[in-house]
Amino acid sequence: MRRGRGRALRRVGCAGAGLGLPGQPPRRDALARPCGRRVPPARRGTPASGLGRSPPGGRRRGGGGPRQRRGVLHLLDDGAGTRPVTGKPRPDLTDTAAAPYWEAAARHELVLPRCDACGLVFFPPRELCPGCWSRELSWRAVGGGGAVWTFTEVHVAFYDDTWADDVPYVVAVIELDEGPRLLVNLVEPDLARLAIGDRVEATFEDRSEGVTLPKFRVVKP
Repeated sequence: MRRGRGRALRRVGCAGAGLGLPGQPPRRDALARPCGRRVPPARRGTPASGLGRSPPGGRRRGGGGPRQRRGVLHLLDDGAGTRPVTGKPRPDLTDTAAAPYWEAAARHELVLPRCDACGLVFFPPRELCPGCWSRELSWRAVGGGGAVWTFTEVHVAFYDDTWADDVPYVVAVIELDEGPRLLVNLVEPDLARLAIGDRVEATFEDRSEGVTLPKFRVVKP
């Protein structure tokens, strides 16, 4: 996997109000993961037990400790966790938390959660506003315009031959004009000219299985 034509990639961590993915990352078509937070131990006395750490005196468990991994766009895959993932997972349209997102995508519209108390637009959806913790939330249409914040080119078909026809493809973090940063699939990019800061716009891919996937493309000057 080659990084952005020699440009240094920015570190993608807790980006703004949330880092989401309405496009197609290397393994999944749509997946949003908020960042986990680790708490350092106390410097003196008995070590404090924090997120991602074993209790004092206990053995460290595999997997690096607990982290928040609330995937907002759940994916369906029969036998998940019992065998290697094959094929392209499809969104779980029965997930009520993300239902407005997929319903709008079917109409070729992009909607995101908005806090009615403080006005913050964020993604992925959650029960409380990440800015003021209000429960007064609603879904609002956004323009779909933004800019490339960072990106990488994928030249290897992972897992199985399902992805062979897709390489090379670009996975990017884009910053919407409304503020949130989303992890997306850029479609039909000019790999020789693609650069951080390029303007992008939302586009939609209607799949044969009845699912519409929001993706993004670079706006030509």
